[in-house]
Amino acid sequence: MRPRHAPVIFLVLAIAWTWPAAIAWDGWLVGRHFDLPGTAWFLSAGPRMGLDLHDPLTGWPEGITYYRPDSYVLLVASWLLQGLPAHVSHGLLQVLGVTASAWAAEAFARAAGARMPWSLLAGLAFGFSGLAANALLEGHVYHVMDPWMPLFGWAWLRATGPGGRPHHGALAALFFALTTMTTAYLGLAAAVIAVGFAFGGLAELRLRFPFAAALTAAAGVGVFGAWYLHQFSAAGAVEGLPGYDAASRELFLMGNSTDLVGLLTPTPAVDRFFHAAAPTFSATALCLAGVAPLVLSAETRWKTLLGTGLAALVLSMGPWLHLGETWIPLPMVAISDLPAADLLRHPRRLGWAWVLCGGVVAALVATRLAEHRGRAAWPLLACALIDAFVVVGLPLRQGARPAQVPSAYLAGEGAVFDLFPTQPGLTYELNGWLQGLACWYQTGHGRPIVDDCVVTRAAENPRVGLSQTVLAGLLEGETGAVLSAMRGRRVSAIALHGDLFHPSDRARLIQALSRIDPDPVSSADGGEALRIYRVR
Repeated sequence: MRPRHAPVIFLVLAIAWTWPAAIAWDGWLVGRHFDLPGTAWFLSAGPRMGLDLHDPLTGWPEGITYYRPDSYVLLVASWLLQGLPAHVSHGLLQVLGVTASAWAAEAFARAAGARMPWSLLAGLAFGFSGLAANALLEGHVYHVMDPWMPLFGWAWLRATGPGGRPHHGALAALFFALTTMTTAYLGLAAAVIAVGFAFGGLAELRLRFPFAAALTAAAGVGVFGAWYLHQFSAAGAVEGLPGYDAASRELFLMGNSTDLVGLLTPTPAVDRFFHAAAPTFSATALCLAGVAPLVLSAETRWKTLLGTGLAALVLSMGPWLHLGETWIPLPMVAISDLPAADLLRHPRRLGWAWVLCGGVVAALVATRLAEHRGRAAWPLLACALIDAFVVVGLPLRQGARPAQVPSAYLAGEGAVFDLFPTQPGLTYELNGWLQGLACWYQTGHGRPIVDDCVVTRAAENPRVGLSQTVLAGLLEGETGAVLSAMRGRRVSAIALHGDLFHPSDRARLIQALSRIDPDPVSSADGGEALRIYRVR
């Protein structure tokens, strides 16, 4: 088996693991949780945004400038794939993203000294990890579009290793920037790798440390990091979790951290409440990395890789480790009471650095074992496949929804206001689903909408505030106030998503809206019954 076979192997595995993403063209939006439709919407809306990232068709009538999108790489992908329907682009990116990420991790392992086929273990640990599964289930496809982190690891290891040159440092800075522009959490994981490899190089090489290469990389990373933090600040992201005191913030972080229960297998709560939570790291990679001190010699920099990976694993566990009745403080507790901890609201995603470094160490160990045990080491590859397909559980955990948009939207022109249930009792996740549906439907009808399609807090979404006014007016029979509110937003139609309301409320809303438009356009396709009332 030769290195050129690796991308083909990973492509076949990725098609199976992300299924049914490969047949998304057949009318499916592949994913399970509430961020899915919003991410797919971004693939449709990206091409119409200028370099200022202003979208005139959301947040109508003012439009919205999306200062810092979740992924600049996804934005570029939307430009390149604008000829395809959004759900097809989304499925294609799932397959190609997993393939490219796994292949890059496998190449990193070979560069570190592993040989085929054992270098495949690094690709399986990174590209087919529980974190990658979470991203696909949650609708965060851009998390798996990350060959850049393995390439950064390779370049940074070269820059801080024997014979490091300034061009290695420049490559490391470039790949760090691409990693961070894929998503900020991957950038933070790459920063953990940067610090770990730098300290590892100093410890192992001492006076032979290539300072010129390391400083070149550090300068590039520093400049880019400062610019990116400025983008966060401009977007209002560095402001802390609203209404959270220090204790509540710690509990929030703990709920989004790696725990020992979900470390090697999904917990029973996974996928039951709008989230895929367990990181589910490869048990095969963890076991092989655990015996590295017994198997590997000092001729490779496995200590730096393993130490960096373990540090990332500890950081991914958040501020506290829960063992029975005992709570053990971890390093992140030092920053968990700061408002800026909002930037680390999902510590488990720092585990990306572990699945990369741990996977490379596992490949090195397997290579050495194969030299002494021959075919007896082959079951390790089977174990890694079991980790990906059985323990992590894709594609059986994956879901899909019809990509069809209700045809009633196509009956008119002008801005449309989506009327969903809006009340204080709605959860963050349910509000996210409603926002995502309004934005996803826009990919089909192309009309301006009131929703902000990126904001995460319902109170900041202009549609939510307007919905409260409209619902109150309709339920009280004050259609004049409703018409005034609609005309103030230059809205041409109200889309009633009646299936989501209690039958008695739905009947009252239909009665009130019939006074605005006695002949609404109705449809029952696209997965729901929809009525469009024209505002004359």
